[in-house]
Amino acid sequence: MPWSTSEIADLANVTVNTVRYYHSVGLLDLPERDTNGYKRYTARHLVCLVRIRRLTELGVPLASIEQVGSSGPEAQEELRAVDAVLAADLAKLRRSREDIAAILHDQAPIDTPRGFESVAARLSPADRAVLHVVTRLADDDEAVASLRDTISRGSIIAAEEFAALRADASERSRERVAERFAAESSRWRSIDDLASLASGRRPRRSPTETRRIIADTFLEVYNPAQRDVVERVTARSDELIPSLREATSAS
Repeated sequence: MPWSTSEIADLANVTVNTVRYYHSVGLLDLPERDTNGYKRYTARHLVCLVRIRRLTELGVPLASIEQVGSSGPEAQEELRAVDAVLAADLAKLRRSREDIAAILHDQAPIDTPRGFESVAARLSPADRAVLHVVTRLADDDEAVASLRDTISRGSIIAAEEFAALRADASERSRERVAERFAAESSRWRSIDDLASLASGRRPRRSPTETRRIIADTFLEVYNPAQRDVVERVTARSDELIPSLREATSAS
């Protein structure tokens, strides 16, 4: 028995607009019309619609429907290509679920960079912005993991005081935060250190460009008082390292 557009759409479990779209791209032949001008679909159209739906459920793009639907090596090759795309999509979904699980487990802000969920309490919004840029530039999982471990050794109190510094913070406030960071050897915000990390084994940019990008990010996200504290901590650490080397050599 013949069916109307809405009836065949219901039988194939698609929408009327989908049926019309398949007509427009040439996947579904137009049916004959009755004396009143209404389309009359047959079992042939139903079989075609069900077949298209099956292939789209498999992830086959509409542009490849005809090729995959045929037999032969070309169809098999196209189906393998579809399978590869689906495998990549599944990997992305698994990664997303892992990220969501980590964010929920550590109660981290949603925009926390991947891998830093466990230290989110020690990161201000500005810190997270910097780490987003650094991890985008870096292609070294070990170096990123090392940075996370370094951050984890810092105190939450010092991180909160640093985040709370106003642009016009007093000298006393700046020095207090700098002393806290220096006491715990927390200099991970050093532009040079972050640039060195991002220019590791598989750098995505030249060392010069990498440093410039990170420095520009610092100017955007940290206020003058915070940048001053970072410079103080870095300078003190740079002075301390040669002294430690001399002491080690003497012993």
